[in-house]
Amino acid sequence: MIGTSSLCAVIAGISIVSADVRMQIANVIAGDPAGEVSAMTFRVLDFGRTFAGAAADYRAANAPLVGFGIAAVVLTIVMFRT
Repeated sequence: MIGTSSLCAVIAGISIVSADVRMQIANVIAGDPAGEVSAMTFRVLDFGRTFAGAAADYRAANAPLVGFGIAAVVLTIVMFRT
């Protein structure tokens, strides 16, 4: 529940500042998720694939550094959750 409420608080804060986020939220609430939300989903998926490919190329050459980076990300997430 803490994660969901935190996510909602962040989205609410961003929607106060950005008109684009307000438009996306209004589209979802109005029942028109097919408009720009699907385009945004495709961009996120494309970014994810590009990031995963770059990480795979980098991982092959620098395995200890990648392991340290993953441990750092996990510890940062744990730090913010507690």
